Amino acid sequence: MPYELTLPPIGSKAEEGIVVAWFKREGATVRAGEPLLEVQFDKVSTEVASPVDGRIQQILAPRDAVIRQGQPLALLLLADEAASAQTAPETESPAIAQTTGASTFPASPAARRLAREFGVDLTQVIPANGERITEEDIRRTAQLRGAAASKTTTAEPAPQEVRATPIAKRMAREHGIDLSALQGSGPGGRIVEQDVQAAIEARSLQTSPTMPQIMRQPLSPMRRAIARRMMESLHTAAQLTMTMQADVTSLVEAREQWKPTLAVTYTDLIVRAVALALRQHAQIAVRWAEDAIEHLSEIHIGVAVALEDGLVVPIVRNADRLSLNELSVEIRRLSEQARNGQLTEAEMSGGVFTVTNLGMYGVDVFTPILNPPESAILGVGRIYEQLVRSAQGIFWRQMMTLSLTVDHRIIDGAPAAAFLQSICRLLEEPFALKEG
Repeated sequence: MPYELTLPPIGSKAEEGIVVAWFKREGATVRAGEPLLEVQFDKVSTEVASPVDGRIQQILAPRDAVIRQGQPLALLLLADEAASAQTAPETESPAIAQTTGASTFPASPAARRLAREFGVDLTQVIPANGERITEEDIRRTAQLRGAAASKTTTAEPAPQEVRATPIAKRMAREHGIDLSALQGSGPGGRIVEQDVQAAIEARSLQTSPTMPQIMRQPLSPMRRAIARRMMESLHTAAQLTMTMQADVTSLVEAREQWKPTLAVTYTDLIVRAVALALRQHAQIAVRWAEDAIEHLSEIHIGVAVALEDGLVVPIVRNADRLSLNELSVEIRRLSEQARNGQLTEAEMSGGVFTVTNLGMYGVDVFTPILNPPESAILGVGRIYEQLVRSAQGIFWRQMMTLSLTVDHRIIDGAPAAAFLQSICRLLEEPFALKEG
């Protein structure tokens, strides 16, 4: 009797996930504890291991399949059954078989990140182990590409690598779009999904102006989770947003002064100010619990990190107990984990407050939405110059606009304003951030 492999509970509140990749083909032998597939569940990527020794008889949930906890993923022949069964030639599962001109082998998160850095197209990489693309496969492919480029002559220059996201490349292949003819709008001129979509729509208008084509892109688990949480936030909390300008002239000067011995970002400094301000304003560190108000004794602060396909909020635990340098190191570590797809669910839960910074994108002011179940979030705008009048005269000062959103059911306007004032004062006196 085949063993039915199901998706085990991983502690996430998300209802469904998606199969990212299978590491084994149908007919392959497996050992207990050996990873079989990767699943993107909510905002967490996890590997599902085989609980038994045996052989994969049938894959029930192929790559890109939407699955739920407890759903059957594959049928496994146990070791004794596999040994007694008639041996059949291994065939590739349709989920991971190669297609004409392209490879669909799965790749580890680290390998995908390295491929983006080296500009390597994963569809052109054949793994050395014949199953899963590793970092070494990426480095080998990049070296081979470099060696081939060095052999080209000046009369026949090597074609320049087109920098595009994986989704953009896939869309271009499916619709016959020449990426080299597009102007990228992403970071560093990288071609992103929207650029290819615009080219598809432009071509459609030229060929049939009255019948525009519509491309449907399935929602990823991360996008589903973001949509669900944002709608939940707006429908279950009375959200109030207030803004305040902070004079960060001294902060900018102090950061430049500290650079030789203390390299910190403005996000680090703002999180530090929030952590210290929360010590003084315990009424902000609260949650709505239907029949009570929950007061949280530990200050765990979330830091929003933008990814290519969404947003995650890793949590800096006990942020008020960390020095500025320790806080900076932890934020950098969590951000790297987030970009590599290696955050655990524990690293994204338990927050009491969130900081989201859009200043690096040139944004002045925006209205941040609460990250449930938290009751407060701070939006950070860019630093800009402004003429400010004082008793000594009129001077150019470096200013920053902060936007605080609170759940007005349990946080009143006056305490929220006092908390925001405290953050501004801390930013205006930067040496308190370093010593506090």
